[in-house]
Amino acid sequence: MPSVPTIGTLPAALDDSDDVVVWRCTPTSIFTIASAYARDLEPMWEGVDSKWFHLWSLLVTEHSNLHSSFSLSSNSTPWRCFFPSLLWQLWKRRNEFVFNASWLPLVEAYRISITWAAYFADIRASARTLPTSTFVYHQWKKPAMGWLCLNTDASISSADGVGTIGGVLRDSSGTWLRGYCKCIGKVSTIQAELWSVYIGLEVDWSFGTNRLVIQSDSSQAIKLVLDPFALRHSMQLVRAIAAWRLKHWSLDFQWILEK
Repeated sequence: MPSVPTIGTLPAALDDSDDVVVWRCTPTSIFTIASAYARDLEPMWEGVDSKWFHLWSLLVTEHSNLHSSFSLSSNSTPWRCFFPSLLWQLWKRRNEFVFNASWLPLVEAYRISITWAAYFADIRASARTLPTSTFVYHQWKKPAMGWLCLNTDASISSADGVGTIGGVLRDSSGTWLRGYCKCIGKVSTIQAELWSVYIGLEVDWSFGTNRLVIQSDSSQAIKLVLDPFALRHSMQLVRAIAAWRLKHWSLDFQWILEK
């Protein structure tokens, strides 16, 4: 007589109690909204990479996620960068579903999250390579032997708002070497001061300068370019000046009061 497989169900009750409805999607057979929601979403998970199931099973806190030293094995992207990027993409995906009845495929959301996380990690690494500088007040004096000094300035016309910039390059003996001036159109005061520094760096780099002191009477401009995260600042001019600091020369930015 062939063997009969064991029936994996509970035996019938021996008393005369009524039958009850059970829910097979929970271990306790009790219905919950969470289990029903998960059951309803099961078709959406078909064909999804198994890494997502591992991700949702992680029992970690927000603090440990944002301060974790763990990196993704695929491209060494830090988890502390990937985690917030992933949350942002999932939130955008949810909003797209709620308000537009469409959503980005999970695999695509995962790919975008890694791309943004890797970009942010690279920016932070680049920012840390900027030389450290101290923001202090200086009075003008001749630069040290072997150094050149660039004094920059800018002004905005009260009549039409047009900005004008200029600069003077001198050697360690105070001798004038070259200068520049330029009309840059309608800009804000801080933009004019930054343009003056940027153009001065271009001029001095073409001159073959390898040791340069940049002096400006704009404390705000000096603070912006000395910020350790200037490479990812919202202002393009600040990022451009920060990029000049990474070139193969020595730069020292100083704030001086205008006399």
